[in-house]
Amino acid sequence: MIGDLVQVLIESGGPRAMLWRIHTHAIDLLTYFADAEPDWVFADLEPGMENYGTAYRGDGGRDASKEPGVNAYITYRNGVRGLLTGWKRIPQDMVVHVVGRDARIELDVEGMRVIRTPVSDSRMPSPELGKPYTVPVVPQYSVAGMSAALRELIGAMWTGSPLVSSGETARRTVAITDAILRSAAQGNVRVAVTPPPWEAGGTE
Repeated sequence: MIGDLVQVLIESGGPRAMLWRIHTHAIDLLTYFADAEPDWVFADLEPGMENYGTAYRGDGGRDASKEPGVNAYITYRNGVRGLLTGWKRIPQDMVVHVVGRDARIELDVEGMRVIRTPVSDSRMPSPELGKPYTVPVVPQYSVAGMSAALRELIGAMWTGSPLVSSGETARRTVAITDAILRSAAQGNVRVAVTPPPWEAGGTE
């Protein structure tokens, strides 16, 4: 539909833009689409949070001021690139762009669509390439949201079938979150994504 995946961009900002409470879901989604080990990250915490440090100081998501919103650039070992933008100073929204070589999928509050733009190395219009076009995508499902997640989880427990998003994706999200904090603490530099401490021989 869109060709080989190149990059995934997620806008997830607003008053509750919070690294652990909200952004982890966006990082999960980036990593799910990338389907590869993360390689390195550089990140920028929202203004006023520059000295947040590398340890969790939130209260379980009740007070948004205790967690930073994040802008982060994430690279994956298969060449896919991920971008998360999410400061509190932007409108509350979730917009997903899944970009391939041939087209992109966009998902927002108004729905989902495939957008195809003719490829050209020139700024001049090229009639033989055709015009850009958009195709709405209407999901075909009978259950969604938390109900779908619970149904999948219970089914996996009974049958042993794999989950759509595995524990491996969650592990990668933990490692990326740690790298985001280390990048910001070191002055918004590029840092390698490393395994969580309990996988590297440390203590949990």
